[in-house]
Amino acid sequence: NKDSFLGAWWAAFTGDALAMPCRGYTDTALIKDEYGDVREMLQPKSPHIESNISLIKIPDLGEKFDYIGEKLIFWKRPGTHYHETLHAGENTLPMFLALHLANDFCTNNGYNDEKWFARYHAIMTSKNGYSDLYVPSMHRRYFENLNAGLDPKKNGVQEANISDLTAMFPLLLYYSFNCEKSTDAQFKILKKFVKSEASLNSSVLISKILAYLMQGFDLECVLYEKMKNEMHLALTFPYRRWIKNHSDESVAKQFLGVNGHVEYALPLSIFLALKYKDNLQEALRVNATLGGEPTGRGVVIGALLGAEFKTEKIPAIWAQKLVYFNEINAIGNALYETCCKNIL
Repeated sequence: NKDSFLGAWWAAFTGDALAMPCRGYTDTALIKDEYGDVREMLQPKSPHIESNISLIKIPDLGEKFDYIGEKLIFWKRPGTHYHETLHAGENTLPMFLALHLANDFCTNNGYNDEKWFARYHAIMTSKNGYSDLYVPSMHRRYFENLNAGLDPKKNGVQEANISDLTAMFPLLLYYSFNCEKSTDAQFKILKKFVKSEASLNSSVLISKILAYLMQGFDLECVLYEKMKNEMHLALTFPYRRWIKNHSDESVAKQFLGVNGHVEYALPLSIFLALKYKDNLQEALRVNATLGGEPTGRGVVIGALLGAEFKTEKIPAIWAQKLVYFNEINAIGNALYETCCKNIL
């Protein structure tokens, strides 16, 4: 179903951009003070009182593997917002990479590991290759390994982060057409970045859920009936009880946390998608206001609800404010056609 596919595509980019200013806040009152109810695409503000970006140690990098370049001055300054260099409606680095990955997928009529990583290197190490400031840990470790002469496959990050999945979003959509092959390209990519298998297992799970949603099943049916024999931690949480008895903030803060670790960020995404299953706009807004690592969650929530309710549920006022609107539109349609050709 093309409209379901494009619903997932558009809502994922929308969820990422809407949540972008709220990254790194653990105090929801601070988010309210800075950004109100987050009902529109907003510019990130600095200083970011809870930012710890200046505490992240960046080693000296040779020019060939320097993934930060002139932006290093921002990393060293206390209070820098993680996405200070982005504009309202602009997507974070993982979704910017996802857009390039989708373009590369269409150009090569499928995933080509060698060509994608050549493009990825160029994006990450060129002077103006990307506009975002924050580089997730798996990308930092990858280039730091190369710079140190270490094999990335043996020295990737240990933790699995939800942003690991968002950078591969086009592949999650593609393999929702062909779930039995869903580990192929994901594994080729992830093994260069992450030691944990949690990212791979979660990416396969999302592809399978998307596959059912695109067949017309609703999210609750998929999670409680279609996926009941799947072995994944994210399927074991008491979502219905939480929805009935607890507030969004208590679920986020007391039971799951708001950081990016995929073992808990994915369940929080599922919880919010289930609770606000009839209101994509509210699901994405609430997600943003919970802070922590809301951009990756926004991608997953958007993809799940967008696949179920298609493009008609995506607020036009949000989608039209996306900085990469034209690129998202053109590449999304091309990706759908490429996926169909490869499956057929």
